[in-house]
Amino acid sequence: MRFRLPCLALLALLLAFAQPAAADDLADEADLRFRLGAEAFQRGDYRTALEQFLSSNRLVPNRNVAYNIARCYEELKQFPEAFRYYSVALQAETDTSARGRIERALVAIRQHIAVVEIETSPPGATVFIQRKDLGPRGNTPTALGVKPGRYLVLAELLGHHPAQVEVSELGAGQSRRIKLTLEPIRGTVEIAASAAGASVRVDAASSQPVCQAPCELRLSEGRHTVYLERAGSAPAQLEVNVDANQRQTLHPELVLLTGTLVVSSDEPGALIEVDGTARGFTPQVLPLAVGPHRVRVSLAGYKSESREVLIERDTERRVELALTQSDAVNAASRSTESVEDAPSSV
Repeated sequence: MRFRLPCLALLALLLAFAQPAAADDLADEADLRFRLGAEAFQRGDYRTALEQFLSSNRLVPNRNVAYNIARCYEELKQFPEAFRYYSVALQAETDTSARGRIERALVAIRQHIAVVEIETSPPGATVFIQRKDLGPRGNTPTALGVKPGRYLVLAELLGHHPAQVEVSELGAGQSRRIKLTLEPIRGTVEIAASAAGASVRVDAASSQPVCQAPCELRLSEGRHTVYLERAGSAPAQLEVNVDANQRQTLHPELVLLTGTLVVSSDEPGALIEVDGTARGFTPQVLPLAVGPHRVRVSLAGYKSESREVLIERDTERRVELALTQSDAVNAASRSTESVEDAPSSV
């Protein structure tokens, strides 16, 4: 079944195309090629019309020209090519009636060809049929019209290993859906222990953490941004170029966020312990990492005092303690007891 292009329809397409966005030499030549193609089509010289329409479309791609190319291929019985250009025209067409006309043409052509519907994960891969040197056939997802037979479908995507699949014998009017998975070409990035405890994100600071340092990342080839975040430290980000099948190590140095703790007591010389570690004697000014800490102050003969403190960035926190004398003594039993319980002589 053929859908011949009426003269009025051809004229309408001609007028639509004859209004280029920019009146330059390229658009003028494309318009001329279109007119010559339209004249050739009207007199039934479909091969000459095809040559002119293809030249026009190379200069200025246009959905109307793609439709006319498909019509020429259909008249020449080159149905796979007609299917391809009808599909291109359909993707760009917005008019409902025009879309219906193209869809009917595609249905009519399907009885002469086999259709291979190709998807890839991830999408956007360039598709080749049989051999690369025959040229690309579009980007996934796509549906390709082919002559009945067996085919090798190849897919390539930058940063991924190529994939291919052999499609078994297809007959006219048959369809086959295939899906290819393209594995990323990866390299290894090691985050060293200098950033121990930091959560690691890749390519987006708001993404979910992928690991906690120290750890290894398997990243696709190319440039990436690594984000590091650790409580009490300033966040950091590093740019890294990942090479395929290569390993590299990052040694990020996270800068601690600090504040100041001033500890004093009414009895000088008391021992100061922060989180169980001795840090000096009162009075003392201590730089501490941002976050919660436990401070303990002790002095012989006095009760020890403990406080929970929260250190904030670039701020000073003061702890002033009044030590109370202990009522414990060393008794004759050589153990520490309260004054009331310790034995004494009269």
